[in-house]
Amino acid sequence: MPAPRKYRVSFDVTGSGRFPFDMLRYDACYPANSEGAVAMAYDDGAPVRTVTLHHYADAREWHPTERRWESFTWHVVPGSTVVEKL
Repeated sequence: MPAPRKYRVSFDVTGSGRFPFDMLRYDACYPANSEGAVAMAYDDGAPVRTVTLHHYADAREWHPTERRWESFTWHVVPGSTVVEKL
């Protein structure tokens, strides 16, 4: 059995249109709450949606792949990344 992760990294992404679901796999993250899951699933015509995501990491230095998010026209919100020791 693998050792438990040592840190939880929370960060916000913002964008409009179709949510880039492949980024959940790529950054190994998931929505922090049900509101985020709904915002990801439904493009309700809102000009911009924000979703808080979580990632469990072994190293404190992990960070989301901002340029890849940008390639999907979604952006990691500057200053939104929070690292918590578990």
